[in-house]
Amino acid sequence: MSARVRLLVGLVAGASLVATVSAEQNAVTIQGVVSDATHTTLLVAGTNFCAAPAVAMGGVPLSPYSSTPTQLLVPQPALPPGTYSLVVSCGPGNGSGKTVSFDVTIGSVGPKGDQGDRGDQGLAGVQGETGAQGATGPQGPTGPQGPQGATGPQGPQGPQGIQGPAGPASISSVGTRRAATTAPDATLRFLSAPLPITVITGQIVVVSAQVALGTSSAAGATALRLWICYQQNGGALTQAHGIDWVQAAAATNSVNVYPLTDTITGLAGTYTVGMCGMVTSTNNWNLHDWSYTNVQVLPAGTTVN
Repeated sequence: MSARVRLLVGLVAGASLVATVSAEQNAVTIQGVVSDATHTTLLVAGTNFCAAPAVAMGGVPLSPYSSTPTQLLVPQPALPPGTYSLVVSCGPGNGSGKTVSFDVTIGSVGPKGDQGDRGDQGLAGVQGETGAQGATGPQGPTGPQGPQGATGPQGPQGPQGIQGPAGPASISSVGTRRAATTAPDATLRFLSAPLPITVITGQIVVVSAQVALGTSSAAGATALRLWICYQQNGGALTQAHGIDWVQAAAATNSVNVYPLTDTITGLAGTYTVGMCGMVTSTNNWNLHDWSYTNVQVLPAGTTVN
């Protein structure tokens, strides 16, 4: 059974995207869409994306910049305000959950509304203190009830409260860099195209990168360790999680794609990020192809381990 859910998927620089998601359990799904600050790139988040999906928006084919099982980076077409269908397909036809679609509405933010009506008059001021009681005199006759006294003046307005703390930082950057894979050796170095970012204290950085490496040696190639790394300007190249590397190997006359994603916290400043690696034994890695590095700088939050 399909479910249709209406989501607010992005508010960037005065524009909005509202999407209706059609998803099937255990199939290709879309969980969110974000437009970058220049309205030229869409980040599509979901599940079960294939390596080379067919993507179209409003009937306009879109060639993905990059594709992982959980995210796509595609160009945002220049379309006038309106509602368009965003379609991601991972196979022929639309059966067995291979195709999912979004109804995406693109439009401008409306003008600021009019000021509301003036509120009701505040409560009367507090009554003055009671004076000291005099001596008891002889009881006189009961007099008539006097008229009700006039309402006292309104009390002064209280001081303005202090300003609250600043909210969490918003998404500051989303981007991709592509270049030839750097050949590995015994020194730790970036192998995928390194991508510069700027991070505010508390923000979370998600890096996804892939390299294409192989060998023509009859003995194959082994002993290649891969990490996601970062390097502050003027600082040392550092593995995000030094003891958690991927050990890569390749058969003779083959070139393989090695993808890796990691989450980095605790950064503040300007950095370069990407996939890094080094060879710890005989180096037979003599074939290489293209590499990609994708980065998302996200608002402060709690990471899931």
